[in-house]
Amino acid sequence: MRGKSLYLIPFQTKYLIYRPLIGLLFLGNGAMAECAQRFCDTRERGVLADEPDVLEFFDSIGFTKADPPEPPEPNLKEFCPTSAALLMSNRCNLRCIYCYANGGETNDLDLDPAVARLAIDMVCENAQRSGRDHFSVTFHGGGEPTMHWNAMRELADYARQKPLRSLLHIVTNGCWGEEHGKWLMDRINGMTISMDGAAETQNRQRPLPGGSPSFERVMRSVRQLTKAGYPFNIRMTVIPERFERLPEDVRFLCEETGCREIQAEPAFFQSRGAHGQAFRKQGERFVRAFLDAREIAGEHGKILYYSGARPEGVYSAFCLAPLGESLTVNPLGQVTGCYETTGRDGQCGGVFGHADKTGIYIDEEARIRQMREILHRRDRCTECFCYYHCAGDCFTRGIPAADGEWPYNRCEINRALTLELLLRKLERSTRSQP
Repeated sequence: MRGKSLYLIPFQTKYLIYRPLIGLLFLGNGAMAECAQRFCDTRERGVLADEPDVLEFFDSIGFTKADPPEPPEPNLKEFCPTSAALLMSNRCNLRCIYCYANGGETNDLDLDPAVARLAIDMVCENAQRSGRDHFSVTFHGGGEPTMHWNAMRELADYARQKPLRSLLHIVTNGCWGEEHGKWLMDRINGMTISMDGAAETQNRQRPLPGGSPSFERVMRSVRQLTKAGYPFNIRMTVIPERFERLPEDVRFLCEETGCREIQAEPAFFQSRGAHGQAFRKQGERFVRAFLDAREIAGEHGKILYYSGARPEGVYSAFCLAPLGESLTVNPLGQVTGCYETTGRDGQCGGVFGHADKTGIYIDEEARIRQMREILHRRDRCTECFCYYHCAGDCFTRGIPAADGEWPYNRCEINRALTLELLLRKLERSTRSQP
């Protein structure tokens, strides 16, 4: 492989020749790959003077075009978020078997509404100063945000009364009643429902306290949203014992709900309150199941995606939230770089500030140190063809899996899925040629 402008990916007896910044992929033999490397090393047409047919071919497919500018690096100097993620509560009405936050167990906390109002003030003012026409607020949590119902209602109304337009979103498990649903559809612009599939999967992975099934409760909410034509997406978590069921669970969600998009993420948990790392065979099984499920989603006109494989775009970071795009506040009043830092014991990594009723205080040294650590990790990825796509992957996922060192086993999933998606793109473009 050659980074960053050109990647030569061995494929069977040939090479996939890939220019990610211009989105160009084609198949060539070793001699073609060597010519591509020579040209990209020098950017001089003269280096291919002895290969006029190759140069003509490169011109015809746009290979000799200059790269556009790389995606801009995050701004280390100024913390000016225009989005807030409010982790409303660690209380939860489910007991998901893989919950990273151990939601609903010990150390239950609620976000102080006075602190949340200050966060809304801050992102609204930042958006105004930046000349934006809106600011965003997401109600999230290490538990279920609707458990802090009265405070969430107050905060939604507070955001809507600001002088700048607000876009409100919620990530929820859907275990609420009809009246709650009516209010959410009236006040919240968009919604992500955490739901893992048909009844068997949902009830196995996301039971109520005591182990009772949750499927019918969630489906009542989903049917209410679907009937109203309300825009919502679904976020699935897939555990190894259910990988082979993923295609049928996706089929169920496509046929029985009105969701717009589905996100499927594998969880290699060892216990509630912790992440685990994938083993190679588990990753291979997830990749096969995801690709089959993606075909089913496409047949139903839906989009199925996984966060680590996104070859449709180029990015400077996997997630901009810890790099200054989001003001994330948890129930302890900690300002963090990730919504998974919920304030529970043992989950305090990535904290770079605090908020109380007197204001929001940012530790700039801690913030910049964390940002540099995230960006530095990506420096080890330059030889990987996913460099501009997964862009270093999720910082949080890597900490328990490999002490923050890269690569780690999720990289294998990212590469395998990205490669397969690139191959399918190549196949479509080849079919469309006369």
